[in-house]
Amino acid sequence: MSLHARRAFPFFISLALLSGCAADSATPTDSGPVTTGVDVAGEKQLDLVGLFEKAKALAETGSVEAKMQLAVLYNKGVGTPVNHERACELFREVAETGLAEAQAAIGICLMSDKTPDGKAAEHWLQLAAAQGVAGAHFNLALLYLRGTGIEANRTKGTRWARSAVALKHDEAQRLLEALDANARDHWYVLPAPEDL
Repeated sequence: MSLHARRAFPFFISLALLSGCAADSATPTDSGPVTTGVDVAGEKQLDLVGLFEKAKALAETGSVEAKMQLAVLYNKGVGTPVNHERACELFREVAETGLAEAQAAIGICLMSDKTPDGKAAEHWLQLAAAQGVAGAHFNLALLYLRGTGIEANRTKGTRWARSAVALKHDEAQRLLEALDANARDHWYVLPAPEDL
């Protein structure tokens, strides 16, 4: 695949995700593939099932970028039924190549599992955080504050929340404010791990 094609591929996936989410007729479900009739700048209509199939074919050639995009499509149910298990398998494959976004994604998968593996989630999230992924900082804060599969540690959780704020993570400031309120009022319930 040419360099131009590799750069354009994620753009088309992103465009399809945005278009699919905006279209009333494109609602991801667990019951079947998503299609949409969105017309993009007078071009032919997006075919999200076809887009999924293209991503799948490119992923089968070994393209790390395509595997990452395919994982996102499985996770969101775009062009295919939602399949979090397959998404997490692909995120792990890509994470092992060193891609920070995939490392953060597998960390979230491990936090969100029916039987969370806090130590493994911590490992992957720390790798992503070391590469500057704000969402990894935020999810490390949640991991430590909740004690998801590991011992809860408010000090570490607060430190990670502050570092997420420094990286301009949207939810991190609200989390810090809630922690302060919780210290005063003891009422706040921590949010779920950030969605992929």
